[in-house]
This record gives sequence, structure tokens and C-alpha cells, in this order.
Amino acid sequence: LTFPYTTKTLEAMRRAAAEFWEEYTPDKRQPTQKLVGLTLGELLGLPQQSNGDPARKAIVLASAIRPDHLPSA
Repeated sequence: LTFPYTTKTLEAMRRAAAEFWEEYTPDKRQPTQKLVGLTLGELLGLPQQSNGDPARKAIVLASAIRPDHLPSA
């Protein structure tokens, strides 16, 4: 899969998808969306929310890279 250009956000999404989803198989425990969001937040330099949750942008991006075929965790 190739994309005609890259941005810091696209690169962070690619790295997180590779880390959490490329080797994922149904017999493994799914990573939490919070963990994926925190990772994306770190990659993008986004501050966590005051309650320790990932930045809102990171939550949205984590949802965007979650494979469509997986059941809700």
C-alpha cells in the first residue's frame, strides 16, 4: 500500500498500526483503544487529558486505524 505523500500524523498512524495490528490474530488479546491512543499521543507529542486519557485527537486516530472486522473490545 502506498500513499502519494506523508505527514507526521499519517506516519504516526502507520507506526501505531504496525505495532498493534499487523501481527494481531484473533487468539491474541486486543490492545485497548486507550493504549493505542496513548501511543499515538506520544508519537505526535500530544498532551494527555487531565484524567490521564489520551488526547481527543489521538482517540479519534486510534479508532481510525482499528481494523473494521474486529468485534468491539
